[in-house]
Amino acid sequence: MTGRAGEAEIDAELARDATDTGQRHAAACRAALPDAEHKAAAWALLAESEELGVEGVIDVARGFTQPEHAELLVPYAQRYFEVLPGIWSSRGEHFRVLLGQLLFPYPAASPELVEQIGAFLAAEPRDPGLARVVIECRDIVERALRSRALPG
Repeated sequence: MTGRAGEAEIDAELARDATDTGQRHAAACRAALPDAEHKAAAWALLAESEELGVEGVIDVARGFTQPEHAELLVPYAQRYFEVLPGIWSSRGEHFRVLLGQLLFPYPAASPELVEQIGAFLAAEPRDPGLARVVIECRDIVERALRSRALPG
């Protein structure tokens, strides 16, 4: 799930293992492909559908948020803040927390992302659980930025 296999290899492996696990792994491998088309398809599957169960969400999100694909993930920071309130109001507690954490574009950590988080939290009163998830994501981004700034 590192984005090295192409569609043909993924399809061939899925033909050999058409189980639920094989389908999840194929979706995760497609999400890990380093191009805008596959990232958009993975985002739609994660954020705009209810097709995946918990294991599928985890697998596809891991493929989607490959650290090497930070540039491809930058546009999803804004999308994250656009879809999160809807996810929060329409999904059960476990799923909304899971999606709130896994959809966050951690590899795109930047001072601009910290500003987006602040603007999102300040824009209107947020459900305390939603605010907690976003604040925890902000803390991870801030730690990453501090780590990058260390000499070495």
